[in-house]
Amino acid sequence: MTTPSVTAGRIAFVGPAHVPALEGFMYLLIVKVHGTLATVRQTGPDSSEETPEYDVKVAILRHRLAHGEEAELWPGSYVGHPIAFAQTRGEDSDQWAYGLVTGYSMQDKAALLHVRFNSQALHVQLITPPTVIVVDRLNYALSTGATDNVMKLNALELLDRQNEVIVACGKSRSGLPAGVVSTMLSVPFKPNDRVLLIRPDTLDIVSVRRQHIVDCELNGRNNNPCDVFTDPQANTDVSYLEPSRDVANGTNLTLSDSDDEGKTEDQLTEQADSNSVRHQNRSLRKRPRAAIADHEDLLLDDVGVPVLSTTGEAHASAFRPSEMEKLVHVAVAHPSLLGAPCMPKSTGSWASDIRSNRS
Repeated sequence: MTTPSVTAGRIAFVGPAHVPALEGFMYLLIVKVHGTLATVRQTGPDSSEETPEYDVKVAILRHRLAHGEEAELWPGSYVGHPIAFAQTRGEDSDQWAYGLVTGYSMQDKAALLHVRFNSQALHVQLITPPTVIVVDRLNYALSTGATDNVMKLNALELLDRQNEVIVACGKSRSGLPAGVVSTMLSVPFKPNDRVLLIRPDTLDIVSVRRQHIVDCELNGRNNNPCDVFTDPQANTDVSYLEPSRDVANGTNLTLSDSDDEGKTEDQLTEQADSNSVRHQNRSLRKRPRAAIADHEDLLLDDVGVPVLSTTGEAHASAFRPSEMEKLVHVAVAHPSLLGAPCMPKSTGSWASDIRSNRS
């Protein structure tokens, strides 16, 4: 395989990994070659003649030379960016959708973009008139024009609407304008939905919330802009869980944690909550009236709640009046509250009384 020669007039497709001064992947036009260095400048659909020139090693450009046909549609200029594209297959055919361009290839002089669309990997062909638009991250997060038919909203009209969204959001000082959400979007904006985002320098794919992208794009005018590729709330979707609570029965006796070894914090919390509910709704048991109960006399019932031991001893079923019952009994039966002693008479004494009355 022969190595192509680096000559003036050819184009190369490079990125920050090859030329650290670059912010993303782009085409470079080789202006001239002098020894081991080549003078280049940026070229492509958005370049101008006033683009500054700089030197790059010939050894780097030799392995990054592009085909001449690429200068017609410039497929490399889409790499590392979000795009809006017209779907060509399935029930959503001819509808606008949003994806990420991770690469491209040339097949029979046709340029194919490698697109990440949700969880799918698609090949989208570049044609004329164009059905693919490089979009900014704000419109990508809002999915402006998504699901609209290309006959209803063509590429130029979609581009105008995206510009209108940018202008409206640029005038707002309090987040996303309500007018944009209510009148300018074709699909409901769901701020907490996760969406893929591509880094233009490394082409790494990350997942962030749509709201995070909107916040970063709207706050880009601040002195301390946020990192759109790092979502601070990415790992805080799970609600806060309270720490495990000790379940006791008024005796400062906590349940043993020997059965909780190896469990996660969520499992321990769930177990503690279950024990608390079962403690409140457990069936009442007949318990002995014991004045003093040591901790060693406590057992666990069938729902894991500490209870007093209910043994079959005699004192467990014998009636033992409480202190209050004893005080009441003494007060009622006190001798000072009784009348004159009344002793029952014998049968003989009652008979003599009756005879004396008759006489």
